[in-house]
Amino acid sequence: MLGRTNRRYLTKTDYVKGSECKKFLWLRFNDPESLPKLEDPTLMRLEEGNEVGNLAKRVFPNGIEVEEQLDHKRSAEETISLMRQRKPLFEAGFIDRGGRLYARVDILVPSGQNSWDIYEVKSSTSVKKEHIPDVSFQKYCLQTLGIDIRGTYIMHLNGNYVRKGAIEPKNIFTQTEISPRIREEVRRVPNRVQEMINIISQRTCPEINRSDLCCFPQNEAFEKTHSKDRFFLAHPNVDVLNLYGKKRVAIDAFRRGTYRLKDMNPELLDEKQIVQQKAHREGKAHVDRDKIREFLSSLKYPLHFIDFETYSTAIPRFDGARPHEQIPFQFSLHKVINDGENPIHISFLGSGEPDPRKEFVRSLEENVDSRGSIIVYNTFERTILNELSSKFPLERDFLSSAISRISDLLQPFRGFAYYHPAQKGSASIKAVLPVLTDRSYDGFSIRSGNSASFAYMKLIDKRREGIRDEETVKIRRDLEEYCGQDTFGMVLLVNELRKLAK
Repeated sequence: MLGRTNRRYLTKTDYVKGSECKKFLWLRFNDPESLPKLEDPTLMRLEEGNEVGNLAKRVFPNGIEVEEQLDHKRSAEETISLMRQRKPLFEAGFIDRGGRLYARVDILVPSGQNSWDIYEVKSSTSVKKEHIPDVSFQKYCLQTLGIDIRGTYIMHLNGNYVRKGAIEPKNIFTQTEISPRIREEVRRVPNRVQEMINIISQRTCPEINRSDLCCFPQNEAFEKTHSKDRFFLAHPNVDVLNLYGKKRVAIDAFRRGTYRLKDMNPELLDEKQIVQQKAHREGKAHVDRDKIREFLSSLKYPLHFIDFETYSTAIPRFDGARPHEQIPFQFSLHKVINDGENPIHISFLGSGEPDPRKEFVRSLEENVDSRGSIIVYNTFERTILNELSSKFPLERDFLSSAISRISDLLQPFRGFAYYHPAQKGSASIKAVLPVLTDRSYDGFSIRSGNSASFAYMKLIDKRREGIRDEETVKIRRDLEEYCGQDTFGMVLLVNELRKLAK
């Protein structure tokens, strides 16, 4: 047994996570209850990954499934027995020769007379850096058993695939060989495994120090598992990693023992970072009134403050959609007709159809004037409007006009026309809004775009099953409250910038 729990084997998930954080690894084996619970959007993506994995199996129609409910030992025994048939195996399980590691291979395909190929199925549309240690661990386990692995592949989604009718498994996937990268990485596996086993076997949980960056930026996981470590108790106000822009300079300073942004060597900083450092040293906001006035003078009435919410799925749910394509299902619009007038609020929320885009565009066209600025926060809405323009040629003139009138409210904050130390290096609306106004997202049932996407997908499922209940009403109310907060928050931010400009 590797840890205090009855977990016996180090799996590929443990290996990948353990490479990122030694403390997480120890807790996973010795005190798993102390780790933060997975949130609903994360669980949804895990379930989506299972759907992608099942679809990938259809690319190999003669494959044999190793029963998933078997324990590790029986799974490994069943796999070795089935390998004699020289057919593709799904969810093949292996225990390494040393009896400490367990690897489950998504798809194991016979290659030549005695060799095999590993196919690791991923929901992404490209090969990611984190995929390499995952596959390396698998190959290492199999090689210790004398199994010859000829090729290693990431089987990921084809981002250019467009659904037309039933999903075509062979066309929706791309198989990218990563064998050269794996050969180099496999050599590192034995030493890393031994280091991880040593960590798991410690009587007490290892503490995080300045050589470990896995806990930054601070988040719920940090608060629950790391904040009482001696290093953080001794340095409660570590903020150097909140440095704006490229993080390499901040990481190097942190590892050299500089923990406060105000203590960094100014010679290492660019123009924006120097402004940020000055604000942190003085403990007050930096305000560049000329830049603020320049931005405000570009706005033309009527002002349209707009925010979109979207959802995406790995496997497209309807014809004409691509894997992970962002599907807009909601917008909030606060419209100020003339200077000094109160904003008018207009909103659209899809009924729960998988493809709400036609009604989305229709409602947008009905409520956005043909003149005046369209104010967004960041460039996401511009991207969605461009996508819609290519999908709906009859509305292209309206959409093109809207795109041409976009003003990005992020600009004065990203450009450091305004910066307050409480923003912690971020220019996001969730960082800026509480600083300049009395508004925040505390207490909201939905507090992020990911949560909004998850909520709408629940509406899709309920509509498909014909369910109209109190939860449906609550989901719709929560979505409208969240999206409306973004656009009303933008109204407030422009009002505050006007006060600062004076």
